[in-house]
Amino acid sequence: MKTARYPVDQLEKQFESQIVLDMIEMKTILGTDVDMTIYRNLKRLRYVSSYSHAGKYYSLKRLARYDLLGLWHYSDIHFSNSGTLKNTVISLLEQSEEGYLAKELQEILQVTPHNVLLALCRNNQIIREQIGNNFVYFHPGKIADQLKQRKRRGFQPISTYAECLGLFLKGLNEKQLRLYAGLESIHTGYGGDKAVSEKLGINEKTVARGREELLTKDIDFSRIRNIGAGRPSLKKTKKS
Repeated sequence: MKTARYPVDQLEKQFESQIVLDMIEMKTILGTDVDMTIYRNLKRLRYVSSYSHAGKYYSLKRLARYDLLGLWHYSDIHFSNSGTLKNTVISLLEQSEEGYLAKELQEILQVTPHNVLLALCRNNQIIREQIGNNFVYFHPGKIADQLKQRKRRGFQPISTYAECLGLFLKGLNEKQLRLYAGLESIHTGYGGDKAVSEKLGINEKTVARGREELLTKDIDFSRIRNIGAGRPSLKKTKKS
């Protein structure tokens, strides 16, 4: 009896085009209703699954674009190089200098982590300490230093990525904003214009224009000053 062969190359091409797929879409591409067949082919392609949406979405490791925290946010779908949400929380706490409040983790992860935090605490994989009216989560191997740092800093709001990005964007002129948006679109890949448009709150056509200017190198730098250029400084002269 011959073993059925499935077009795994078609699945790979669809990932390259769409970036993220769910189980139903993959079953349609491979022409099968068997979950194990899907996972067998995914393993050959080296895949990652989302920590959001109960692991419903999949992509390829080589397509992932992780940030410095090891997270990749593709539209409203979230991935981690640590895999599951539990492992991701542990990794974030291990990287932290002062632990995290639940609301701080939620802002970073862009999902609600409360149930995962409770489960990790029950299994002694992380530690929760009450400081004043706040519960702070720490990594067991770093709690002494993290607790000391947290008590020193208190509970002043941490500058979030979104806040820093907003401040950064305010310092850009129209052309700089367009080029930055285009660069982010190129980095995002498929669907980048729309994703960046929604993220930055600017017109999708503006993002596309910035992307095209970068890709075609059609950028006019003639009006951008070099270091030391510009109007000469005024010097005071002594009155005779």
